[in-house]
Amino acid sequence: MRAQHWLRGGALERQIIARGVCRSVDAFDGSFASILAARKVQSAEGIRGIRYFVADFNFPALPRRKYDIVFFHQSLHHVTYLERLLRTVLRTLKPHGLVYLDEYIGPSRNDWSDELIEPHRRVFNSLPEIARQGKSLELPIQQDDPSEAVRSSEIVSTLKIGFRFLAKRNYGGNLLSVLYPVLSQPCADETLRELIEVEKRQLARQPSASYHAVIVARRRRSPASLLAWAYYRVRGARRRKQLPLLLAGIPLKGVNAG
Repeated sequence: MRAQHWLRGGALERQIIARGVCRSVDAFDGSFASILAARKVQSAEGIRGIRYFVADFNFPALPRRKYDIVFFHQSLHHVTYLERLLRTVLRTLKPHGLVYLDEYIGPSRNDWSDELIEPHRRVFNSLPEIARQGKSLELPIQQDDPSEAVRSSEIVSTLKIGFRFLAKRNYGGNLLSVLYPVLSQPCADETLRELIEVEKRQLARQPSASYHAVIVARRRRSPASLLAWAYYRVRGARRRKQLPLLLAGIPLKGVNAG
């Protein structure tokens, strides 16, 4: 089995080979430094079967019908041109190929508002002052990385167009991913246990709202895959016209597919 992996650190593809999931893996990242670091670890561990290369997530060039499976590990939420990338994935997978994602699928950076973060702020304000960094909770938008969560809330709906979901396991992070970075460190175990319990209760009320999930999906068969490819092309062209608004931080309406 041949695999394509969008690199985020290098550990996943090494485990894929070590555990015999795939015989070979092609892995890429947009950072030369990340590729060099991954190659160094690969050499030190004596692992064969991994080919590393540098490429742009938004402008991928991959061979047709080469791979049995494509892996995304905390990388897809950095992609601006989702449709272009998923169109490429459709073409590079074999007819019954799979996609595996372990991703942040919560609010996109432009989705955040005072209304959306209000429940988080209520929990933050209820914590002892000694447990908090600062007196207020700001919107969780990473200013030094404009690709962070650029279209994360669209990942699931966009993926469903070209791929049939076989399994989806939500694992939360709705509260902790927002609050943990602004907690005083080291954080008391009691505080963490309290936050975990609050998040569990929130997810029990609305499990589909999970900010993180592991998804396994299969490439749709023809003619559905051809229709999906065409849809990605048309919708992607429309989104590229909206890119200036996206980069300016202006929320886009009516863009999610069902």
